[in-house]
Amino acid sequence: MSYLSEKSSLICISFNQVTDKLQALNDEFAAMTKKKKDLEDNIELCSQKLDRAEKLILGLGGERDRWSEMAVNLGSKLTNITGDVLMASGMVAYLGAFDVVYRKAIINEWQVNEMAIRSSKPKPVLCACILLSICNFHLCL
Repeated sequence: MSYLSEKSSLICISFNQVTDKLQALNDEFAAMTKKKKDLEDNIELCSQKLDRAEKLILGLGGERDRWSEMAVNLGSKLTNITGDVLMASGMVAYLGAFDVVYRKAIINEWQVNEMAIRSSKPKPVLCACILLSICNFHLCL
């Protein structure tokens, strides 16, 4: 009987070891399954972010062209700002007392850029507004 009990205890020990090993493998399997699911979720999230980023980049492509064009326009306006301010201040300060014919002649003469100062071409509406303001000012005096 001792032989049977000895074998029985060895079988129990082996069984317990196998059960423990099986439990460890099941735990590892559950952990790896969870890790796999987390990675799949992360892949899905990354693909959604990539789709959104592509849409954003495509949407901003037109904005880049518009901003580049605006930068060129502002650059040319910046080079002309000194002359524009000089022309406007000259119109306000010196041309208010003269008639329209003389004003046009002086503006055309100033546009020749004898002083080598760059300026934009005067806009008739802006000049008319400035000159009308000057005329109204003289009428109020």
